[in-house]
Amino acid sequence: MPGRIFFKLLALPSLLVALNTCTLDIDIPEYSLEFEGQLVYDPVTADVQITYTFVAEEAFHPCRISLREADGTVVEAEYTEILPAGVPHTFQRNLSGSDDGVYEFRVVVQAEQNGEIVDMPFLDKTFEFYLDGNVPAAPIVTLPEDTYVGDQVTLFEHEEWNVPAGSPVEVYYTLNGDDPDPRNSIGQRYDGSAVLVPASSTPVVVKAVACDMVVDHVQQPPVQSTISFMDAQEVTPVSASITEEFVPGFPGVHTIVISGYGFNASTTVVLYDVDGTEVSSSIVPPIHADQIMVTVNLNHGTGGTEPGVDTVDTGSGTLVIKNSGLSSSPTDCLDFQIVY
Repeated sequence: MPGRIFFKLLALPSLLVALNTCTLDIDIPEYSLEFEGQLVYDPVTADVQITYTFVAEEAFHPCRISLREADGTVVEAEYTEILPAGVPHTFQRNLSGSDDGVYEFRVVVQAEQNGEIVDMPFLDKTFEFYLDGNVPAAPIVTLPEDTYVGDQVTLFEHEEWNVPAGSPVEVYYTLNGDDPDPRNSIGQRYDGSAVLVPASSTPVVVKAVACDMVVDHVQQPPVQSTISFMDAQEVTPVSASITEEFVPGFPGVHTIVISGYGFNASTTVVLYDVDGTEVSSSIVPPIHADQIMVTVNLNHGTGGTEPGVDTVDTGSGTLVIKNSGLSSSPTDCLDFQIVY
């Protein structure tokens, strides 16, 4: 790469004083050694193809080339080639029958110094790759299949991520039930951070698949987790009177409708008054996924801050809606006013 160096020339005081500036173009070599690698499975054979390019001062340089396993076992004896700089070179081998594990392809560019061929330390690099003939195991979706309230997050795990000698595995996922196979350009690559699973009135189908560094390797079927949500959104009416009659002869008994989604046969509803007294209530069948009907009797309650007193107090009450039959026990709340 041409470099530009500036010099200032100063004349001696006894001579004619002059100040001149000149510019010199000097070629300064830019040294580099870069790799590009690819493994191809069929999966009976395993071909490795590594392209490398080096840039150095001379047009041609001797290069020491070797291939070893990570533990130092020689796969191919070291050899030296005189290669041109600035030109892509390809190392290609069929490694079928070789052991699974980590491999190291090393290139050392050399130069002549004082009549001897010596290594150039800054052009001594190793390209590391993995050989793995096994189909990767399925990934793990950490968010259990269940029903929840509000947005959730999930992680993805894989057994090979804890095995340094294993083939590098990537996980791809979708949140809409589509096949996450990266070859169809739909799946998103998991980067290790938490993935948001947004609350939805319809179930969110999380699918994930693991693949080796070469996506054409045979895949396991994707794993799947169905995440459902419960969300109580509105109660009608929003208030009821202790003295008002729902049916003649039953003052204080009211029917309320709770709208939302995610309700099922395990849904329970409890109304608490301002001091925590539990008001007698029951769900009127049938239960719909997006709506439930509940009767509340404002004349009967239990508990609260006054033990033994069943009085339901006026003021702000709280409707607690829970899918109690699910392991996550998703619970939602709605405000409800109790008046005279």
